[in-house]
Amino acid sequence: MSQLSHDATASAKGLIYQLYLAVDWCFELLEGQSLFIERFGDLSVDQKYNIEIKHYDEVLTDAHINLWKTLNNWIQPEFDLSRFQRLILLTTQDIGKQSCLNDWEAKDANEKLTILRSIKDGALARFSTSQKVNKSTSLKMMEKAFEDEVRLCAILKKFEIISSQPMLEDKFEEIVQRHSKPIPAVNKERFIKALFGFVVDPEIIVNNQWEITYASFTNEVEN
Repeated sequence: MSQLSHDATASAKGLIYQLYLAVDWCFELLEGQSLFIERFGDLSVDQKYNIEIKHYDEVLTDAHINLWKTLNNWIQPEFDLSRFQRLILLTTQDIGKQSCLNDWEAKDANEKLTILRSIKDGALARFSTSQKVNKSTSLKMMEKAFEDEVRLCAILKKFEIISSQPMLEDKFEEIVQRHSKPIPAVNKERFIKALFGFVVDPEIIVNNQWEITYASFTNEVEN
C-alpha cells in the first residue's frame, strides 16, 4: 500500500524514539533529579543537560536543518542557558565524511564559532551567486544564529553532538540489553515495555509538566 499524502509515520517514529530515550536517560538520574519531557526541550535534567533529539536516516551535513534548527532553539532569549551544563544534539545521523563537524568535541568554543561562521558565509556566498530569489530555511537559521554572537559563543561552550545513534528498532534492543541485565530472559522485553508505558502515564503529567522524578522511576523499576 502506498503512503497517503498526510502520512505521519516519520513524525510518529520520532516521538516514539524520544520516549525510548526518555527511558534510557531515566536510568542516568541521580537521587533528587528529574527528567523533563518537552518542557525546556525534547529531554532535559535541570542544572545538567538539555537534549534535542533527531531521528533521521540521512547524513548530517554542515548546512543540515537539524543542526541549525537546534542552535536556533537555544539562541532564543527566553531559553535560560544558565540552567544547563551541557547542550546536546543527539541524532541517529552520521556526520558527513567531508563535514566540518567532524572532531567537534575536540574543538573549543572559538574554533566552533569559526567553523559555523565559515559554513554560514559559504552558504550566503552561494546564494548570492545563484539565481534564487528566496533564501533557504537553513540559510535563514544560520543568519539568525549569528544575530547574537556573544550568546552563540556561550552556547558553543556547552554544545555537544552525539551522532550515529541506533535507529528506532535497534534502539529498543539496545535498551533491553543495557538495562535489563538482572531480569530473567523471558521477562526482559516485558520489563522495558512496562517502563515505556510508565513514561506516558497520565499520573506523571501534572499541571502540563511532564516530569519523571528519580524516586518515581526507581519505584517503577522496583515494582
